Amino acid sequence: MGPIIFILYLFGLFVLVLRGKFFTVEGVKKPLLLSFWILKLAAGVCIYVISTSSTPHKEVSSSKDFFESSGKLYWIHTRDLPLFADFMLGSGSNSEKYKEEAEEIGIKWYQHGENRIINDNRTVIRVNALLQFLSFRFYATHILFMCFLSFVGSVLLFKAFPKRGRKQIYAATVACFLVPSLLFWSVGVLKEPLLVLGLGGFLFYFRKIMNEFSPLTLLLLILSTLLLLCVKIDVFIVVLPMILVFFYCQQKRRFAILKYVAATVLLSGFCLLTHVLLPEKQIDAVHSVTIQNQQKYNTFDEDGKLAIFGTPHLDGSIGSLVRNTPLALYNSITQPFAYPMDSFLKICINLETVILILLLIICLIFGNYRRFARNNFAIFCTILSIYGFFLMGLTTHELGMFMRYKSIFLPFYVFGLIHLIDTDRVLSAFRIRKRKKDKDFDLVKSFEERMRRMAQGR
Repeated sequence: MGPIIFILYLFGLFVLVLRGKFFTVEGVKKPLLLSFWILKLAAGVCIYVISTSSTPHKEVSSSKDFFESSGKLYWIHTRDLPLFADFMLGSGSNSEKYKEEAEEIGIKWYQHGENRIINDNRTVIRVNALLQFLSFRFYATHILFMCFLSFVGSVLLFKAFPKRGRKQIYAATVACFLVPSLLFWSVGVLKEPLLVLGLGGFLFYFRKIMNEFSPLTLLLLILSTLLLLCVKIDVFIVVLPMILVFFYCQQKRRFAILKYVAATVLLSGFCLLTHVLLPEKQIDAVHSVTIQNQQKYNTFDEDGKLAIFGTPHLDGSIGSLVRNTPLALYNSITQPFAYPMDSFLKICINLETVILILLLIICLIFGNYRRFARNNFAIFCTILSIYGFFLMGLTTHELGMFMRYKSIFLPFYVFGLIHLIDTDRVLSAFRIRKRKKDKDFDLVKSFEERMRRMAQGR
């Protein structure tokens, strides 16, 4: 039954992408958008094959773990429907029966012993437990749904990016649909598909409601915000102040870079202030980052593993956090680099890092900084990605987790870099001439003319 349902869903989603009004995107023709959807499906097939193999990569094994945990949560409704409702709503978590069932669901649910509803692992398990009612517990169907949710998030993200010229359209297309990490890591039964959907919806509907208010837009913005909060509250805390500065700079464009830097300093200062006023509380940002850092270190030490990126070990002080921030940014930009390439997946990871480093070097050499300083959204993307890299570099150690978190900020990073490049200077440096447009140009006649000249020995 599962494979038949999968084929029906696949056909229905293809028709929806092909015919749906939502998937009519300015700047991208429908056949090209359909090819991006096929790329998502191809990445989903890769995730499925890797995660179901006899020796799955540790980097993608979490996808199958989340699916199995959601299956255990799903079966609770057949034994105790009120208890199933407690799990889905986050209530009744102090009862002994709840704790026993939580341990049975697995480490993805119970690893930190937390009982709050806002927990990224539990959000993914809850969503997939609901999908179990539609998928007939067929793993491939869950990956198909996640591919579609991620694709919708990428479309929303593309719509949120400004496209005032051909270069911005190309940059937004590459950033939202063709970044390999985002393409691969956002299609499994993981947090990333939901995170891409929430982030894309938040940015698009936030921009839309600032320009034109409507009740439907407000509702979609609220739903996107709740999804983003439940999946990754850290990303929301980083994005919210930056998008507010973006709209402020839309009204007053002078000194845009300084305004973003000031907002970053104020946000960082507020986070440090919480450590002084409310030490070791849930709202203490320094304590929260330190706990994540130390938990990951402790986990890998017990398994006999070492941190692969040289991520600094924080001691809970403000000085430790400030001292290690430059190293965190450096690791996030340059890693994983020269990582042991014992599989095709790791070869692709290294290759992407090399390409991004080369792109950064080209930007530093051939960057048009004056034009960049006048582009509000390019500055927004760059500052947002850098701040996200800071946070990621301080809290992440393991390869798969590192690449998954990095993929969320890469669209903004890539868009900012592409916009910074001065194309004319690059072409001039490599002595490449730009071909002028000729409305009367005929490719067939041009080819025939060249063949005739070659035959005559010219």
